[in-house]
Amino acid sequence: YDMRLDPCENAKDLKKVIEAIKELTGHDKINLVCRCEGGVIVNAYFNMYQEEAKQDIESVIMYNVITNGAEIADELYSNKVDLDADAMNRFISGFLDTSPILDFVKETVNILTYAGVIEGGLDWVKKIYDKVSLNLMPRLIREIFGTCPGWWGMVSPEAVEDAKAFVLESDNADGKYDKLIEKIDTYNEYKKNARNILEEMQASGMKVYVIAKYGEQIYPVIESADLLGDGVVSLTSQTFDGATTSK
Repeated sequence: YDMRLDPCENAKDLKKVIEAIKELTGHDKINLVCRCEGGVIVNAYFNMYQEEAKQDIESVIMYNVITNGAEIADELYSNKVDLDADAMNRFISGFLDTSPILDFVKETVNILTYAGVIEGGLDWVKKIYDKVSLNLMPRLIREIFGTCPGWWGMVSPEAVEDAKAFVLESDNADGKYDKLIEKIDTYNEYKKNARNILEEMQASGMKVYVIAKYGEQIYPVIESADLLGDGVVSLTSQTFDGATTSK
């Protein structure tokens, strides 16, 4: 599928695929495994085709899904950017390759972090960012992925209104984003129902599994960089608010 598209359009295609697999295999029911954006599409499918899904799906495995939103999208789309020295240190330590030079760089950054030097430098960068972000960030997001309905599937229900106001409505005087906003709002209603629809599917006899990963956030530029998750989405969001983590 094309994750830039409206999740509801991709859900229509998923329904066709399921019907084709049933016909080709001769089975009455199939199993679904979805990961990341796949969870967004399966959620749209369950909401749009509830009765068909109950008849056609034996089990569904939700693996590190962003069905319930992802903090990185919430905070970037709402301009809640933060530069945290400890998060930056974890990022450099965890994601730079290993070599004598890079190991030296990692240890140097580690020392500078504990000495407070990195924090002082980031404070300076944050002050510059704060001065330019209100004009720069909405334009930047719109140019890269802010006009793709599928990417808006990553924004949690609680953050959608703030995100629309920051990214789209500030540049929507002529109504050019009205159709996009309509698609965002339609899927957001499905997103609000994500946990309920899984419980309904389970009550109908479908086997429902949620698999989530522990790990540190890989993006050191958001307020929730200290939440544990799969590196992008927190454990809390992955499990539909069913699990929490310490900071």
